[in-house]
Amino acid sequence: MDSDFDMMKMFCEKHDDQMYELAEKMRDVRLLQKEPNLGSDEYDRLEQEFQKFTDQALERKKWYVENCV
Repeated sequence: MDSDFDMMKMFCEKHDDQMYELAEKMRDVRLLQKEPNLGSDEYDRLEQEFQKFTDQALERKKWYVENCV
């Protein structure tokens, strides 16, 4: 039984780390969007990338809440 708990704890910790990585990627995208020489096509591409990261973060958050909290 302890091994199941330990395994789940490990999954939750890894998931937590992945959430931080996604947050960093999202922050980086927002910083890139503030570049003064950025064209509208590049801005739109970055916005799509930001939305992809947001969707992933929401999925991971849901899993984390269901399994780790």
